[in-house]
Amino acid sequence: MILCGLIGMSTKFVECTLGVRYRDVGEDGTVYGGPMYYLTKGLKDRGFAILGRFLAVTFALLCIGASFGGGNAAQSNQAAMQLVSSFGMEGGSARTIIGVIMMIFVGIIIIGGIKRIASVTEKMFLLWHCFTLELVLYHITNFHLSTMLLQ
Repeated sequence: MILCGLIGMSTKFVECTLGVRYRDVGEDGTVYGGPMYYLTKGLKDRGFAILGRFLAVTFALLCIGASFGGGNAAQSNQAAMQLVSSFGMEGGSARTIIGVIMMIFVGIIIIGGIKRIASVTEKMFLLWHCFTLELVLYHITNFHLSTMLLQ
């Protein structure tokens, strides 16, 4: 485990160093960079421009594919499963319908840009804190019941 941590930290260090070294700064001060930039520019400096461009495009395409299948699929599946079990829905189409509804909401939020993302996050954060406070108060008021179970 320690070896994996050291390799991961080393990889991250190299990635950040290359990202800073090969980044571009626009006229308005906007910074452009990342793996696609340092693959293209770094390998071009070494005489491998075609390989660098190929690897940059391949990396970008693989990231797009991973974003569809990896990160979001497990989270949306778990959310759909919880909603199906909580509301007692039956049938295989219930999860599909919940997934489509979630996709529409997320699409509307993302298409709205960073301001809409911030606005929705602000409201969700407040709602999450209200639910958390309610849960804490529920546990405090019912604490005596849990101590009776331990006896």
